[in-house]
Amino acid sequence: EDLVNENSQTGEENKGKGKVKQLKEDDNSEDDRLELPDSDDEDMKFNFKYFIDADTNEPKFHVGQVFSSIDQLRKAIREYSCKERLGITFPKNDKTRIGARCTNGCPWYLYASHDNRTKGIMVKTFKDEHTCSKKWQVRAFTARYIADKYVEKIRADEKMSIKGLGGLIHQEWNMRIHRQKLWRAKKIALNTIYGDEIAQYRKLWDYAAELRRSNPGSAFFIEVGNDGIFRKCYFSFDACKRGFLSACR
Repeated sequence: EDLVNENSQTGEENKGKGKVKQLKEDDNSEDDRLELPDSDDEDMKFNFKYFIDADTNEPKFHVGQVFSSIDQLRKAIREYSCKERLGITFPKNDKTRIGARCTNGCPWYLYASHDNRTKGIMVKTFKDEHTCSKKWQVRAFTARYIADKYVEKIRADEKMSIKGLGGLIHQEWNMRIHRQKLWRAKKIALNTIYGDEIAQYRKLWDYAAELRRSNPGSAFFIEVGNDGIFRKCYFSFDACKRGFLSACR
């Protein structure tokens, strides 16, 4: 009996030692996994999450949220302003920080700045509370915003009239847009689809260089006016000059 008791006691001690060792290993492993973002306030707890472009459709903000750039955060705030029909302004707005505030004394506020650990823009302060009423006209609903939203629909129906575009916006957003803004939005969308005319003419120089490289002996001349605007061009392929039998074939 003494031998059995001694063995059982020894087993319990070893079992207990195993438990203590396991706890220590778990504690160390959790310490190794623990990562805290930089913050001016040491007591602030972050819910760490990266904002991706897909989140722009339904933007939601919280303290500790990380954006890849100021432009991405600015775009998300404007999307939120348009969807919620709120008059949000940017009292602080530069390359490393941004402060957004709702108008008319509304307590909603967001502040974000550059974070050294994540190398991104982190939301440091956020108060998600509104006491204001929704706006019929939102300043963030610009011609550029309309063009980005409806570029694919304009691509599918290039003959869409200004009245048709305005009716589509009114149906989806219950918002009436001035005709001049609709015209600018459609022009921006068409430039996105076909490319800006000036940028297209600038590509002629690259085309000439590629033609001379791929087909030596070819001629390519561009004439521009005194104002630098394109007038005409002349090009002749070397293969065409030498004839079909000796070149093209």
